[in-house]
Amino acid sequence: SASLKLGACGDEVEVGADAMTGRKCEHCGHGLLAGEAAMLLAEENLCKEKVQEMEEKLSQMGRAKPAKELVKCVQRSLRRAEKSLAQHYLLDRSFQALTELSLRSGEKKDGERFMRKRLDYQVKAYPGVSGSYAWTAEAYADMLVRHAGGTTDPVTARFQVPQDLETAVKLRGAAMVYK
Repeated sequence: SASLKLGACGDEVEVGADAMTGRKCEHCGHGLLAGEAAMLLAEENLCKEKVQEMEEKLSQMGRAKPAKELVKCVQRSLRRAEKSLAQHYLLDRSFQALTELSLRSGEKKDGERFMRKRLDYQVKAYPGVSGSYAWTAEAYADMLVRHAGGTTDPVTARFQVPQDLETAVKLRGAAMVYK
């Protein structure tokens, strides 16, 4: 039977449409109708298929540059999922894959934007202290350093950047992570 997976990735609990019907939204108090529950299940299944397909293509491609159509297709799927699966672990996976696709396409600003969206998602989905958030924030800071022409060493946790005002402005988002 169809079911919606609720919870953080790896800790999901499958909930069927019948069990979802009547559940209330934490924000507005709306009770979920049977048709809405069925729609959410369909959205989850579609999103899951798209994310798995995208992750498989990324794996098969190695470090190759992706086709622009693949990036656009994933972006359309993500926009659709954001409307109905606002705190779903598949969004986190989508943001991660879109970051990778953007960076492989040479679209640094898009990669940074998707990484920020992933961080925003994680703050909402995993309140409090979160290892996922910490690792993503560190990856984001490392990305900013690399995009500014610097280098990072994951073993020693040290980084080097060019010493000029333009670089300092670009790295203001990384400063909080490295403190």
